[in-house]
Amino acid sequence: PTPVLCYIPPPLLTTFGILPMQSAVYDWISRYVLPACLILLLMTTDLKGLKKIGGAALTAMLGAVAPVLIGGIAVFFLFRTQLGLENWKLIGTLAASWVGGTANQLAVKEATGLSDTSFVPLFISDITMVYFWMTFLMMISGSQKKLDRFFQADRKELEAIVERSGASTSGVEKPLAKIPLRSILLNLFVGFAIGTVITWIGS
Repeated sequence: PTPVLCYIPPPLLTTFGILPMQSAVYDWISRYVLPACLILLLMTTDLKGLKKIGGAALTAMLGAVAPVLIGGIAVFFLFRTQLGLENWKLIGTLAASWVGGTANQLAVKEATGLSDTSFVPLFISDITMVYFWMTFLMMISGSQKKLDRFFQADRKELEAIVERSGASTSGVEKPLAKIPLRSILLNLFVGFAIGTVITWIGS
């Protein structure tokens, strides 16, 4: 799956010295390409479909976020002396990652002023857990129907939204249609333009 290709090869290539640890290209990608990708990703959101499953989606989101925040607070009070002087910054940055992803993690790291010395081991342990969790999810994805029956989950609305988006619900990807060059250039322009404006406003 795409997330595996995004997460696993780069650290391995960096570890073996094929890619550099630091580069101006990385900074440029995180500042301009990442926001553009997020804009393009969000542009395809089916808002009407999301509204239909709004209650269930909100419950699922809160059900995922609440344990992370409660667990973070519990870990802080249990291990604050072992975590050092930047303990609250570490816990806040880690919680930000699990709630909102790597981009959110980096934003909170900068906002709290967490040092690179403390951040590096945190980031490595975080990514390691992500690998294990992602692997586990991929392993149980073949048992989706059994899990749905066990949890009495109704996937009709969700499957309808996925079907309308053109994605596959069977696990077999549909062949991609040929996209006109004009459409590709227009999408890139919109993504980079809005991403750049948002980055400028944020700074």
